[in-house]
Amino acid sequence: MKGKQTIKLLGAACLTVVLIALLIVGCAKPAPAPAQTVWTLESMWARADIVVQTLPVFTDYVEAKSNGQLKIKIFAQPEIVPDMDIFSATQRGVLDVAHGGGLWALNVPLADMENGLPGMFLFPEEPTFTAKSEKLREFFFESGFSDLLREEYGKHNLYWLDVHIGTEMGIMTTEEVHTLADIKGMSAGIWGPGYPERWLVDLGWGAVPIIPPPDYYMALKLGTIDAAALDEAGFTYMGLDEVAPYWIANTAWALPAMNMLVNMDSWNALSDDLKKVVADGAYVYFQAVNSAYEEEIVAFQRMIDRGEVIILEMDDEYMQKARDTGRKMWDEVAESDPANAQAIELWKKWRGIE
Repeated sequence: MKGKQTIKLLGAACLTVVLIALLIVGCAKPAPAPAQTVWTLESMWARADIVVQTLPVFTDYVEAKSNGQLKIKIFAQPEIVPDMDIFSATQRGVLDVAHGGGLWALNVPLADMENGLPGMFLFPEEPTFTAKSEKLREFFFESGFSDLLREEYGKHNLYWLDVHIGTEMGIMTTEEVHTLADIKGMSAGIWGPGYPERWLVDLGWGAVPIIPPPDYYMALKLGTIDAAALDEAGFTYMGLDEVAPYWIANTAWALPAMNMLVNMDSWNALSDDLKKVVADGAYVYFQAVNSAYEEEIVAFQRMIDRGEVIILEMDDEYMQKARDTGRKMWDEVAESDPANAQAIELWKKWRGIE
């Protein structure tokens, strides 16, 4: 009898403990969700540009791998500020990330070299665009160039995150050309001021007005310009074959290197784990851009096969002048800025150029 009473008492005690535990659990507040940081990114390129269309690969990766702690909103110029103001807006923290390239040379001279001087970032030994792009990224990270870029952009309160690569720049024209004499008096639009603009002038193009790529179509149609500097995407998504069906493929230009710059305060506010997520996301984006351009190259070839784009080749005299003028600019850029001089030496050493 006494044993039965003991068992009953023990059972009641256990039930009481269980009920108290359930009450505690029920009343306890759930752990707060990690606070979300929201960044704003603006590209200097138009919404329709292939590198902007691919940006969700980067932002989705960051949001997923950070468990929602970091969200990045994508904008394309001029949705927040015009392209010329993106750099300064990111410096000041109006934007958290600047996405672009060559225009930064207006503020950081090293961006001239980074974007690719005429005749510089070329890899004729590599069979595919992706192979060329990966080779160029190797130069950035294995030669010390990325460290130099971070040092120079850091002086402007910006963290250089990573590089992504476009296909080699070409020139689309409204009429057939093959020689220096053919281009005399013709105007060729380009997206921004700098050494590529000077290079075209020195080659003999009659005028080189600064025109944003979204305005190329009307400028070519109205005869404001006779040619425009851009990659294959000018045909595949901008429809420029309707107004300028000729394509100078052998320009001896360069693979254009672009980047993402992060406001230094925004970058430093991240934990080390989140910094790694963002850096990893930038590399995933680099790979995605390579894949997107490979698809673009296939689409471009189909346009050629259908006769919608006509490939032109410039003669030996033009090409020799293009190479000579480009190498002369390397020397000019090196003399203009110590960081550029250091970077050009890194390139020469890495490629075995005398």
